[in-house]
Amino acid sequence: MLLSGRYDGREVIFAGFTDSQGSSDGNLQISLDRARAVRATIKTMLAEKNVGQLQFQAIGLGEGLPTVCNNSDWGQYQNRRVEVWIK
Repeated sequence: MLLSGRYDGREVIFAGFTDSQGSSDGNLQISLDRARAVRATIKTMLAEKNVGQLQFQAIGLGEGLPTVCNNSDWGQYQNRRVEVWIK
């Protein structure tokens, strides 16, 4: 989708998340590191491609916006993620 030109001139945001384990400050940093890692990987994959005027941003939201409850290993695993948003 990014290579199609459909999103030229738009911002691609990599939003990182964590589970609720640990401190809020620590989770914010972990989620930002996670988002930056995915952004770097995508940028490397697209380095030789013509992706127009895309802008890439990474943000960390810590344990905010969980997709499922954090009271099990499975739930914690599901909440450790990076979402790709187009703005």
